[in-house]
Amino acid sequence: MRGAVGSACVGAVMALALLGCGGGGDGGGDGGASGNGNNLPPATGPGDTENFFPVATGDTWSYYVTTTGLAGTEPSSFLDTVTVTGNRTVLGAQATVFLETDATGTGLPIEGYYDKTAGGIAYLGTNDRTDVVTPWLVPYEMARFPLAAGTIAQFTKGGLSFGEDLDGDGIFEKVDVTVTTTIAGFEPLAIGLGTFPRTVKATETQSGNVTLSYSGTSVLFSSTVTRWSAPGVGLLRTTQDTTVQSMTVGTLMEARGYVVGGTQHGFGDVLPIAMTLAQTPTTTPTLASDGTNFLAAAETPAGLVAQVFDGRGTVLGTATVSGTVGPVYPVAGFDGTNYWVTYTPYSNGTSGSVTQVLAHRLSAAGALQEAGPLVLASITSSQASIGLTALAFGPGGGLLAYTAFNNTTAQHELWGVIVKPDGTTGAGEPFPIATDNSTHLFPAIAFDGSNFLVSWQQHTSSGATAASILATRISPSGASVDASPLLVAATANGQYQPSVAFDGTNYLVAWQDLRTNPNVAEIFGARVAPGATLALIDGPATSGGFAIATGGTAPRTAPRVAFDGSEYLVVWTSSGYAGNGAQGVQATRVTTAGAPAVPSTMAIAVTGAPLATTSAQYDPPVVARRGNTIFVMWRLGQTPAARLQASVFAPF
Repeated sequence: MRGAVGSACVGAVMALALLGCGGGGDGGGDGGASGNGNNLPPATGPGDTENFFPVATGDTWSYYVTTTGLAGTEPSSFLDTVTVTGNRTVLGAQATVFLETDATGTGLPIEGYYDKTAGGIAYLGTNDRTDVVTPWLVPYEMARFPLAAGTIAQFTKGGLSFGEDLDGDGIFEKVDVTVTTTIAGFEPLAIGLGTFPRTVKATETQSGNVTLSYSGTSVLFSSTVTRWSAPGVGLLRTTQDTTVQSMTVGTLMEARGYVVGGTQHGFGDVLPIAMTLAQTPTTTPTLASDGTNFLAAAETPAGLVAQVFDGRGTVLGTATVSGTVGPVYPVAGFDGTNYWVTYTPYSNGTSGSVTQVLAHRLSAAGALQEAGPLVLASITSSQASIGLTALAFGPGGGLLAYTAFNNTTAQHELWGVIVKPDGTTGAGEPFPIATDNSTHLFPAIAFDGSNFLVSWQQHTSSGATAASILATRISPSGASVDASPLLVAATANGQYQPSVAFDGTNYLVAWQDLRTNPNVAEIFGARVAPGATLALIDGPATSGGFAIATGGTAPRTAPRVAFDGSEYLVVWTSSGYAGNGAQGVQATRVTTAGAPAVPSTMAIAVTGAPLATTSAQYDPPVVARRGNTIFVMWRLGQTPAARLQASVFAPF
């Protein structure tokens, strides 16, 4: 009925309010203004001396955006990137152009225009032609230099054309808007990306009403945007709360990485990896780096395929490692000259038992170095099958660790093989790493320059649920360095799936932990010091190290840890779907002093949350270090649309 304030009307006004703060148009007009409005910043002043608002061409920010409160929908999330692309004359000013790749979650890019002078900053609108109100409001100031707390601009404009006929009487509705911009002050800020000791907090509010021409009914709206910017970094966090009538929508935007002055910090864009995966892949892909490029291996319709690609995801070489279609659990490494891809095929293709660990070497360009596979290990007469494997290299060769089920003890033992760059194995291979009367699963390996540290998940028996984390060292010749393994963590409900990295002085072992809630896994870690004997720094084992990622309702699975030259990066998957609180692939920075860079309840969003209404979810990530950057790769989905994605992390 004409004149009623229906859902369509509220939705249209909501769209106006969501666009209004920091978005819309590059035209102008006064519309009956009052107050301090429609001003460009002063041309003179002290300037942005601390560079809270970088505007150099090429400066880029990557954000994770979450929107809540839309009626009948799950929270939505997406990644957005903002890049300074240059300058353009807008409203008579030499504006800086900020290109936003996905401003509203629709995938449509929008340009935003800002005038930054020695005296301050003014907003000049955008090129979004669907917002017909903001052109009546701009330009208006957002900051004055020197930065100080106080109101920057405040004005009201009335009788503006809404640009739509909401009540069907053939007349565009009118809108009255009051705009206020304020510098609230300075304060510290902690987000998933890190802790920033001093940020400037700015707010912008727009409030008013849309008047329906047929009935004279008013639809009230208000929108408040709060922004936090750090010196030398720029905009780190934005919140927006928009209310139309009784409906409120909230939006949170947090930085996941940035490039300022040509230097990257945190995560960059998500890159597609050009590999056609099997429709229902059952194993996690693997990743390695030669220091310049990367090799990924994964299940495909053609079998186990490896691709070499550069840091931007461009494919440099492709090879079929094995034509076997089915679960082969690949693991990759680089020996200084060639890549290695190990795999464990079932004896009958997709069934039977695993009786061997096979491998292929590939050149740095991705070419196979032998026609047939190398046999690295085979089951003995007392063993039934081989389980999961791990691989790491030092300067003279590598260590392969694998689990094997012992028929007599009914336990999963842990064995090792020294592999050499020429494709051979050491004398007397394989050798026992841990063959006591308990079950050993999920081995992980790191090299410290002298020895390999092997960590694993250990159960008292093959049927026991709760597990502990243990570790021991193996020399490059295959000898045990430690008289007995070190107990790293043993607390209530168990610890699982360790990962390990070395920082030049100590190891960090990270694992999946159920001590707080047996149904919601968290991530904990502990440092281990090499020496005459292994020493647990963050102990005792019964205290279970320190918290890395905790809280929430979705379990965290399969952590992976890497060292970038200054700090550790721990990544994991918040598993499941958006409807049960899953957040996709996440990460946190951990210092060499043994503490996360932010509270353990915070995390960097490596991906957006998975879709709520489909089977798509993010599988556990894998990592590889290249110089001082870390490449993180994961698989999205368990459907025919499954694909590999990646993102590069640079340290702070």
